[in-house]
Amino acid sequence: MGEAALLGSAALGQAAVAIFAGLSADGDPTNEVKPVYDALSVDGDPTNELSTGSTTVYRYVENGVTRYVGITNDFARRASEHLSARGWSIEALPRLDLLSRCDARAVEQVLIEQYGISNLYNRINSIAQANPWYQEAVLRGSEILSRVGYPR
Repeated sequence: MGEAALLGSAALGQAAVAIFAGLSADGDPTNEVKPVYDALSVDGDPTNELSTGSTTVYRYVENGVTRYVGITNDFARRASEHLSARGWSIEALPRLDLLSRCDARAVEQVLIEQYGISNLYNRINSIAQANPWYQEAVLRGSEILSRVGYPR
């Protein structure tokens, strides 16, 4: 994707956040599991949009094995925090760096399930199974991973 397209996608996400901030309980629609800005989409179908925010999905790999999956809106800051607190060097997952927060959480949950929380340093799931949007989020996260070619 070209730089102009990426900037346009990021601008779309920022515009959606600004316009629909009032529709979220806490004023921040980027942390909603079900996006409140679904109506804004280049082609009218929000389910196929990926670059709609500024959240990055990342992982920590130890001895060739993924041991932690996380999300952040400031990768450099979070990488510094992990390095200083735990000695971890984290890596951003390719093509998963301009997601809305809800899409990033959905991807994070799918990866936690894929690797198995008992095999990870993650203490909790990103989205609880009791959450009413859990199934929808897992489907969305799986779709995103498939579209970016993340291995299963």
